Amino acid sequence: MTPTHLPNNHIAVPVPEEADGFDMNTNNGDPELTFYTIDNDERHLHGVALPPGTWQIVCTTKDVTEEVAHEIVETQGEWNGRKIYKCYDKSDLWVYNSVISFRSLLRSLNLNGHYLILKKL
Repeated sequence: MTPTHLPNNHIAVPVPEEADGFDMNTNNGDPELTFYTIDNDERHLHGVALPPGTWQIVCTTKDVTEEVAHEIVETQGEWNGRKIYKCYDKSDLWVYNSVISFRSLLRSLNLNGHYLILKKL
């Protein structure tokens, strides 16, 4: 499970959809994301090495909000008094909704599935 860099000091870490108990830890001084999964009624601890730095858990890709997406995606300015955002998978388009822009960013990076979004502090 390798993290993928996103704009504005964010990363996307692939995690199983059933994962829970997300926590930030260190392993030999290096940052690590830990979480649990359950298989055959047994709880399993998993760890994912993170790039250097201090990381904060933001949300999962399925739970992203307008506010969170706005922090990550590129604003293209305003049109008729509304913010417009970059459409990452169609370079000649822009969208009014930061979540739609965020989803286009994921598609442009071929990030399909369930991811945990982290922000570097």
